[in-house]
Amino acid sequence: MIIERIIFNVVAFALFVIIFLKMIYRNDTNYTYILTAQAIRNCNRIYRSNF
Repeated sequence: MIIERIIFNVVAFALFVIIFLKMIYRNDTNYTYILTAQAIRNCNRIYRSNF
């Protein structure tokens, strides 16, 4: 069960990074600050749920 959570969190974070980099590459930086704030908030949730 813990391994499944870790795998899910890694995949979710990887997808976020891919989308984030594509947005920067396309110069569509309107939502960059919002996505960064959400990523920080979600990382906090990930660490609390795993440990």
